[in-house]
Amino acid sequence: MRYSDYPSLRLLIPFIGGILAYNTIGDTPVSLQQLFLLLALLCIATMLFLFWGKRCANFYGLLLSVTLFVSAYTLSQYQSEKVRVEWHADRRIYSGMLKDYPIEKAKSYRLDLELIDTLYGGIDIILYVPKDSISENLTPGSIISFNGQIKPPSNESIDGDFDYATYLYRNGVSGTLWVNKAHWRLLPDSCALAPLSVLSVKCRKMLLDKYREWGLQEDVYAVVAAVTVGYKDELTDELRSIYSTSGASHVLAVSGLHVGILFAILSFFFPLFMNRMCLRWIKEIIVIAVLWCYAFMIGLPYSITRSLIMFTTIAVCRSIGRENSSLNALAFAALVILVTNTNALFDIGFQLSFLAVLAILLWEPQIRKIYTPTNRVVEYLWGITTVSLSAQLGTAPLVMLNFANYSTYFLLTNFIVIPLMFVIVFVAVLMLIFSFVPIIRTLFVWVLTELVTITNRALSLIVDLPYSS
Repeated sequence: MRYSDYPSLRLLIPFIGGILAYNTIGDTPVSLQQLFLLLALLCIATMLFLFWGKRCANFYGLLLSVTLFVSAYTLSQYQSEKVRVEWHADRRIYSGMLKDYPIEKAKSYRLDLELIDTLYGGIDIILYVPKDSISENLTPGSIISFNGQIKPPSNESIDGDFDYATYLYRNGVSGTLWVNKAHWRLLPDSCALAPLSVLSVKCRKMLLDKYREWGLQEDVYAVVAAVTVGYKDELTDELRSIYSTSGASHVLAVSGLHVGILFAILSFFFPLFMNRMCLRWIKEIIVIAVLWCYAFMIGLPYSITRSLIMFTTIAVCRSIGRENSSLNALAFAALVILVTNTNALFDIGFQLSFLAVLAILLWEPQIRKIYTPTNRVVEYLWGITTVSLSAQLGTAPLVMLNFANYSTYFLLTNFIVIPLMFVIVFVAVLMLIFSFVPIIRTLFVWVLTELVTITNRALSLIVDLPYSS
């Protein structure tokens, strides 16, 4: 493997270096104006070296890396300064739009708001309000007026070493506030101007309500909600522990498995004449558009965003007759996500998703060469083994560092859970497609209930084995 064969990887590495540099020495007093000026000069010099020809090829590569490094540093500082707001020292009246449904806490509801004031428009905060019938029934898009003193995130009330303030900043939250019942109110007719992101949250909630209506209950409902729309709030602590200890947490994330299944189903419903060269473009565009709409509806988690960027990149290259490797597509996906949000680099979901795929791409072909099965069943099991080993080896240091445990029987878990989860996702998609036919829908609900129950019981048995974690 030659480093020069992967242009996206060559762009990604210095870009990551710039993000890490800012988060290491970010307190160094360099103004954004100075950084933008330096970046402009580097861009001009890079273009000059590019047009100069082969004589300056080495200088061009070096200068391009420096330009990307400075770009990432500048972008990180810009995004950080945008989030770290200096709030007024006294009480003020603010207005904000609710971005998601209220999250119930012990004595209050947490409201994720985007401020719509002239001065702080677009800034995200967390507002805590007392429990009552009004706060309980709030919906995304509602406009709330409140009075108080917003404070920047802090670690004052946090026990342990967890840096809660940095966590909130990296998730785009600029402040927090608790108000009593007298200091907030819901403005009337406030849902008319809801953005698309709010509409996607409502669509997901509508689908989850349908799951309940169709008969999915308790743990079955929680697992199906997680693997189809990425909604994990219904997972109980016991269920989370079972999936984590057994090494099956990865199947609860909406990722490439879902993209593959949806792509297969969508392709099946297209008539055969759409496979002709002149019409393949139309088919590719429609399928990709549907997949991106699905990803947007479930909130664009990093795992499926990574899968869809890779899938889209490879599909486009295939359609125009250009070669493209999976490793190059993976690096390009990481670069796109980091350009939109440099703090994604520090998200554990982002790290696990990309490290797992990177390990599979690099190590799985080498491990597969160790043994060549002649039986199809053995070949299938050997394929699961090689992929599982690669992914576990790639993510093991990160898992042990962040979660302080390691799943001993991960191979046994994957032998059981991967085939079952493939069928579960496939049946769930078919249930949605044929939901307008009550008899067929009821049949799929029963099948889903049985499959998820079998999966949960199997994982529980693995957890009960000696030294399972």
